[in-house]
Amino acid sequence: MKAMTGIRDLMPRISSMRIRPLVAVLAVIASFYLYKYHKYIEGRIGERMREYSDAAVLLEKSAGLQGRESEVRARFDELEKGLVRSSSAAKAASLIEGSFREAASKRGVELVSKRRLPSVPENGYVRVPIEFQARGRTGVLKDLLYDIYASKEMSGVSSIKIRRIDDRGTIDAVFIVDGMIKAGDKVEADD
Repeated sequence: MKAMTGIRDLMPRISSMRIRPLVAVLAVIASFYLYKYHKYIEGRIGERMREYSDAAVLLEKSAGLQGRESEVRARFDELEKGLVRSSSAAKAASLIEGSFREAASKRGVELVSKRRLPSVPENGYVRVPIEFQARGRTGVLKDLLYDIYASKEMSGVSSIKIRRIDDRGTIDAVFIVDGMIKAGDKVEADD
């Protein structure tokens, strides 16, 4: 209580003295520093808010990525089911050839020749290409292509060259048919 009384006693003296301008200048300086401190704190709060919102966005994205990871893993597992179940490129080539011969005979396509091409290691897998020369009508060869893509052993056709033989619609086609095996310690690219 004494402090309040002292301030009340001081006020009449300050007002009577010539230090009013000094008090006003000190008040302006104090206000300036308080304003600067306020702006600094406001800036820090803004930085923190941006950091928190960035962190929230990252957390939200990571949750989405975790869900996406399981989708990609499932797709990857599904694609690996399409690999030729073989421990060597030679055995895989034999399976691919048998599958192609079966599809060609089912469609009535004449198999003219076949040639095994060098196997190619690719990112933990080995691509086993085989070149087949086949002859038949356009519709039948189209159906053969469908059978190749539907096959478990043949992963696709990496190249196809088509040449018309006669006016009756007979064409000569050279396919490079691929199969994939998983590369492992015991698997050689070419046996």
